[in-house]
Amino acid sequence: METPISCPAKDRRGSELFLSYAAGLMSTPERATFESHMVDCTECRRVAEEQKRVWSVLDALPVPAISSNFDERLYARIAAEERRPWWQSVLHPGFSFRFSTAAPVAAACAALAVMLVMRTPHPAPAPVQPAPATATVQQKLDPNQIEQNLDDLDMLRQLTAPASEASNGQS
Repeated sequence: METPISCPAKDRRGSELFLSYAAGLMSTPERATFESHMVDCTECRRVAEEQKRVWSVLDALPVPAISSNFDERLYARIAAEERRPWWQSVLHPGFSFRFSTAAPVAAACAALAVMLVMRTPHPAPAPVQPAPATATVQQKLDPNQIEQNLDDLDMLRQLTAPASEASNGQS
């Protein structure tokens, strides 16, 4: 029994299926399943026919002959490009930077920046209020720190108490 397929025209991976069908790379069971699906699906049938037309045009194109030293010339050119300094590649005629293209893009960016600055709402300055005559500073007290400080004071009292008792007893 043939396994049903999801519609390739609606599936993300459908283009792979159309390509393998048009190129004749499908196995016989896959081809039969796909063709039975195309009987009911006009969208898949249309895309498959268009794909076959593309392949037939590509097959009809003449293949130019390649010279016998093509590989040697190609590798020599690649090596020459790798030896060139980087700045020569920028100045090379094949470099695609053109001021005729860059100028409109720069003008559009400048216009956009000006428009954003003009349209951005600027908050009104806050009214300046005079500082209060007496500023109260409120400190946050940590209960654990207070307890530790009290313990430290008790320990200091105990250390100083025997010395004062010893001096009182000697007199």
